[in-house]
Amino acid sequence: MSFLAQVSPRPRRDCGEPYDAPLFQHFLALERKRADKAKRPLLVAAVSLQGDGALQRLSPQAAERVFAGLALCVREVDFIGWLHQDFVAAAVLVQSDALEDVMSGIEDRVTRAVRGQLPADVHCALHVRVMRFSHWAVD
Repeated sequence: MSFLAQVSPRPRRDCGEPYDAPLFQHFLALERKRADKAKRPLLVAAVSLQGDGALQRLSPQAAERVFAGLALCVREVDFIGWLHQDFVAAAVLVQSDALEDVMSGIEDRVTRAVRGQLPADVHCALHVRVMRFSHWAVD
């Protein structure tokens, strides 16, 4: 276990309780600082529904299903919440190698898991993106 993990433990919630946007942004900022100090990239898997070129608000039922799919893809050290309240759900994947094939594999796994939770008629609106944060820059 790294020194930083021992000094400032990461808050953990049941995956059924995603963080709201302000708390998620706060914990994301802490993880970005931690990753930067450790010179490690940080991955964020973002999930949204898009139609007509715009983000769609996730209904409470759709959000519950999206977070259920994300919960299938995270480890106990990762966390989930709203990147943009009611529009973009996300999972922060800490201490990950951010090689392109790993990122693509994560994107595929998240897409399959979330699609498995959603009705077929919204599959075409599903958008999953895995972003790498390294040294405070988004790749």
